[in-house]
Amino acid sequence: MLASTATSPLHWIVVDAGAITDLDFTSARVVREVLQDLSADGTGMAFAHVRAGLRPDLDRHHVTEALGRANIYDALHEAVTDLRGKSPRT
Repeated sequence: MLASTATSPLHWIVVDAGAITDLDFTSARVVREVLQDLSADGTGMAFAHVRAGLRPDLDRHHVTEALGRANIYDALHEAVTDLRGKSPRT
């Protein structure tokens, strides 16, 4: 809903995942569903501040595959810098 009601085009949502310690099956399913909904609206999603301990969960539950490995960043500023001006469809 956020992507479809934004007053200016919303190209990316960046999740600061620094406080996320693990991802279970249900939460991963919800993330993948949100990704599909955002993609249908032309909006991409990236995760930033992803800690090493979270990466295996992202891989195991196919969130890495859904996001695209290039959309997982170690730091928030890296994500913002890299995604600024970039289309989610590239």
